[in-house]
Amino acid sequence: MKNKILCGLFVVMLFTFLIVSTAITTAFPFEKVKKEDIVRTITVDDTVKMDVDADTAVIRLVVRTEEKDAKDAQIKNAKKMNDVIDALKSLGLKDDEIETSNYNIYPITNWKQGSINYGKIDHYVVSHQLTVTTKKLDKVGEILDKSVTYGVNEVYGIEFTLSREARESLINGMLKDAAMKSRTKADSIADGLKTKVIGVYSAESTNEYVPYFYSRPVSMDASAEYAKISETEVIPGDVTVSATVRVSFEVE
Repeated sequence: MKNKILCGLFVVMLFTFLIVSTAITTAFPFEKVKKEDIVRTITVDDTVKMDVDADTAVIRLVVRTEEKDAKDAQIKNAKKMNDVIDALKSLGLKDDEIETSNYNIYPITNWKQGSINYGKIDHYVVSHQLTVTTKKLDKVGEILDKSVTYGVNEVYGIEFTLSREARESLINGMLKDAAMKSRTKADSIADGLKTKVIGVYSAESTNEYVPYFYSRPVSMDASAEYAKISETEVIPGDVTVSATVRVSFEVE
């Protein structure tokens, strides 16, 4: 009797499985991939890299003053910065080439062990940073010299770069060149495989841009000596630009 019951249950389960399988196959029929639906591709990439002359210099200059009173430090800083700006304009720089990029006022606390003023504010610091962006590359040395002479005591290096218009024009041309070279590669591969390129299936591009950084930091302690230099010679460096194209070509 027990065996008959087990046998009956097995038949019911098998029947149920067949019904469910049939329903799934009906609801989700498997379509056979047709040969003509298969897309055959050859994927290639090419990178064009160039070192070009910079057309723009970005110089970051800081006037930093310290006084016991915050207001005094601010007044002293403002006077020095105005002198620096006037000196820069005397070199032919325009207002749109000079901008304030950072301004801070903060206290310096005395943490010297044993001091009667331990934990108290010792003095205040005012830091005003100017960013000079100019295409007058032949004036960079003079900009540094004049700035330090009239009050700049921190220089955060110089960045030689390309203007946005020059950069975009250069990269567009490089991408076109890389795309043409990619097609030449694909044609060569297709020829070797006894087939033929018939179109573009997909394409993507990337580009990399590396400015040249000229670093000659000037601190407050060194600014006085630096100002004695008659003229600072700064030679612009090259800007490295690269463009990469990756293309999947459809073949017969």
